Amino acid sequence: MRRLFITTASTLCHSLHCTDTRTGGAGKESTPTEVQCEMTLQCSDESGCSPFLSSLLSPVETVPLHDVTRTYSTMDVVDPPARYNPMVPNVEPSSSSAGHMEQILENGEEEGPVACAHKNGKLWGLFEGSEDNKPPAWFYRLCKDLFYRTNSEDNMDDAALVSDIEPSHYISSTENRHVDGSDTTQRFAEAGTDVSDGVDPYVWIPFNLLDEADYHVGPYRFPSTATYTHEQRTLLCLGDTRREYVHFCDSYAFPGRAQIPTSVGTCPSKLYVNPKQQQPVVYIQLSNDIPPAMWLPVKGTAASVRRVLAEFASMAALHRDWHHDEFMERHATAVRMLELQRLPAGEGDILRYMAYDARNAQFAFAPIREFPNQQEFFLGEHDDPEKLMEHVDLCPLLFAIPHMRTVVDLHAEHMIPTIAGPGVATSLYRCIYSKALLFVQVHLSSEVKLPPQDPEAFKFMWKDSQVLPKMRIPVFVRVVWPTNERMSGGGGLLRRFNRLFGTEFASDIPVDAAMALLYVMQWSGHIKDFLGVRGMRQRLADLLLASQQPEPTKLYPGTREIPNPEYTVAERLGMHVQYLAQLHDPDISLTIQRLLPVASAPVRMGCAKAALIAGDRELFRHIVSSEPPGRMQTYMTKLVRKRKTRDLVDAEPRLLEDQYEFAAPLWTKRGKRLDSNTLEGVVEAQSRLSG
Repeated sequence: MRRLFITTASTLCHSLHCTDTRTGGAGKESTPTEVQCEMTLQCSDESGCSPFLSSLLSPVETVPLHDVTRTYSTMDVVDPPARYNPMVPNVEPSSSSAGHMEQILENGEEEGPVACAHKNGKLWGLFEGSEDNKPPAWFYRLCKDLFYRTNSEDNMDDAALVSDIEPSHYISSTENRHVDGSDTTQRFAEAGTDVSDGVDPYVWIPFNLLDEADYHVGPYRFPSTATYTHEQRTLLCLGDTRREYVHFCDSYAFPGRAQIPTSVGTCPSKLYVNPKQQQPVVYIQLSNDIPPAMWLPVKGTAASVRRVLAEFASMAALHRDWHHDEFMERHATAVRMLELQRLPAGEGDILRYMAYDARNAQFAFAPIREFPNQQEFFLGEHDDPEKLMEHVDLCPLLFAIPHMRTVVDLHAEHMIPTIAGPGVATSLYRCIYSKALLFVQVHLSSEVKLPPQDPEAFKFMWKDSQVLPKMRIPVFVRVVWPTNERMSGGGGLLRRFNRLFGTEFASDIPVDAAMALLYVMQWSGHIKDFLGVRGMRQRLADLLLASQQPEPTKLYPGTREIPNPEYTVAERLGMHVQYLAQLHDPDISLTIQRLLPVASAPVRMGCAKAALIAGDRELFRHIVSSEPPGRMQTYMTKLVRKRKTRDLVDAEPRLLEDQYEFAAPLWTKRGKRLDSNTLEGVVEAQSRLSG
């Protein structure tokens, strides 16, 4: 049995490579897997043991209770509430070295060679391929083509020239910078321009070239709100935080995060060049919050720059056509409600109320299936998911007005996480630049511990102990993005990003969606819990290895009436099987089948839930029918009805609209029918009554 369990752990984690080592002598031979796993369990941090496995094998947190003489040695408890001090900044500096670097740059004490050359009028002498302090030929040709809206390389701008408006019809971009896009026609009319002969401001790509004296030269400066460590800043700057760039042009503008998402853009993107780079490459920076590692590299021609920006512009126009009426309706509702309640109705008040009113948006109208591509990520286990959601609300790469927002109030009776909990609390955010969607899901039904049979005694006991045990509520995010070729940098940017930070992004995810998730997870302090399928497989293997060790003695034994709220390794294993299924692991059914022969009751419950998440009906029937009669089997039968809420958020609902259970009946070993509320069960009951 022990060897089978160890073999299961080794199979799930492909990184546990076992050597063919046997013990000498005529005694019992040990399998290579057993020898390697025993060595792994005795490893320390210096020998390569994962931090998660180390925390399982040697928990360090202790909680002293003031009213007794005992000490809880393994329990995580809720921290005392922090008192807000408005005099203390809510963002701590990431590191002393990074803060010192920013201070030097702000004070101007040190300037790089490129900035000094620009100040002395000798900028072009540092460019590769330049002669006599003149711009390189490719850069001169690029600026000329951007200014005259031509292309001297491949003459592919003939169609663009036909669609360009005449200079007399040109309208300055500053005249179009307004929050609401509904009065675009009026502004064109006031400027004396015929809208029918003009162009759509959402797809028009301007190029505002800067004068040479106005070039912004210097290294990338992280915003003051960024919380990246010094190592992360170095990686985000591709190994050199002092590398200097030249900002020479402003281009397509995007809306600000506080604006209505379908507004005309007011924040221009920027074009950069690296003087010391030999190849003619232009870097497109969508936002000041996006570091050089995620700037879009483009061939140094006007046509290449237009192709990349045109993909963002076309997506903005489609987003306007699809959702502008919806946001105008929400805007009118906000104005009406503020007037009825006699509250301030300024522009900022209206926008804030629109963001607040997202909690009243109906799930049926949420555009969660707007784009064909999607990928799930694990955002960690949280005692209070709202602390993470606050960081998502304030992410600078997401619109401040979400499509949908669900406040997770764990004190509300309908949101208490239990083994048969209320389902999933969903929120939907949209990225500013690529219009990709972040579908955040707080799962309140992942518990595998049976509820107390005496809830009142359970509450009174922990109320008297003066501590609150922490819950582990998983949070997931589903990234939904449009099919693209250039919003992801052609795939190379995301592959390099995965190598630098150990993430598992798909190669065609837009760069702003990837940076938004990294920003949120680093800011919230859960960057180590940001996992994909491979990371969750490794974590599941660590739990399997830790489950071989004897469980530490609990200071208070759990009973059926008052169970122990501490999470055992087996219970966490049962929960992580569900997480792996939620991430759409293609081998989840095989993983469940390998766990079942030696699984404890919490793990079997987790396997049953994972089978439901994966949509494997036959496997779920097998788990329920092989479960011994008792409370665990009874709660397994209730899972099918509880799955209705979660099925509605899938791309293809697996259950019918008015059907809360599987179409096929479930049977136990004794032949007792479990799902009498299925469609077949109702028909059979009616036939018996009529017969």
